[in-house]
Amino acid sequence: MTVRIEHLLPLVARIQADPEADASLAALAEQVGLSPFHLQRVFARMIGESPKRIASRIALERAAAALIATSDSILDIALDSGFDSHEGFTRAFRRHFDTTPAKYRERGLAGAHPHTSELAATHREIADHVAPCVGLYGTRLAPTPQRRSTMTYTITKKTLSETPILYMRRRVQQSEIGAALGELLPGVYAYAMKNGIPLAGQPVCRYCEWSNAGVTLEAGIPVATPAQGEGDVLAGALQAGPAATTVHVGPYDSLHGAHAAIEAWLGEHALKPAGDPWEVYVTDPGEVPNPAEWQTEVVWPTNE
Repeated sequence: MTVRIEHLLPLVARIQADPEADASLAALAEQVGLSPFHLQRVFARMIGESPKRIASRIALERAAAALIATSDSILDIALDSGFDSHEGFTRAFRRHFDTTPAKYRERGLAGAHPHTSELAATHREIADHVAPCVGLYGTRLAPTPQRRSTMTYTITKKTLSETPILYMRRRVQQSEIGAALGELLPGVYAYAMKNGIPLAGQPVCRYCEWSNAGVTLEAGIPVATPAQGEGDVLAGALQAGPAATTVHVGPYDSLHGAHAAIEAWLGEHALKPAGDPWEVYVTDPGEVPNPAEWQTEVVWPTNE
């Protein structure tokens, strides 16, 4: 059996839905009809982490969001996260976040009052349902004739507000976009979670330059308040103003059709691009394993 990433996405969805459930190699291998040894090898290569590592990370990151967004005791959060004791939870939390659960809760969300319930609730929702498998956004599938896009796009004009983001920038070949997103988005997400920066939306990728020679992309995550970057993590914003948008449904490797549709629509309506376009990855591949159902919003700023 030739294993493709589409075969593994249902396993990731299973883990993300319930990190405390049986994520053993034996149980997961049985689901896809592989030996545990073979699954371990291909899973780590294609997904980037072992099943056990993903389950542990999701549990800890959801626990971190719960520390900020709820008044539940640390022990209750530890038990709800699958840990047997306060001590075991604290050790694992310190290894992951380089601080204790108590200090993480005491610090609260950066740039916001610690009791801002609406902001904290949004942060927790994103941490719970979107970001734990953020490395899968941008996943490119092996091309097959059956996946040629025949989609018809509806273009909508919007007026956007400026949105703060944290992001990382990289220059890559077009064939390397998916792999780059798989590295950059987790880096931004880990930085935001470690520093208590409130998340505010789905991951994005902005294309600052696109040519046959390569692509300069900025991959990041919207945040609720302007934040400070550090090292490779930069602070910026998605620009305000008029924009033409559409929604692509299907695998990421056919997103070029949505960009081409907007570009053609701008020409038909005597409009011009007025900034770098970006993609918003609406659907989490870790929750929706069928690539045919993935939704991506494509946004092109316009001159009017």
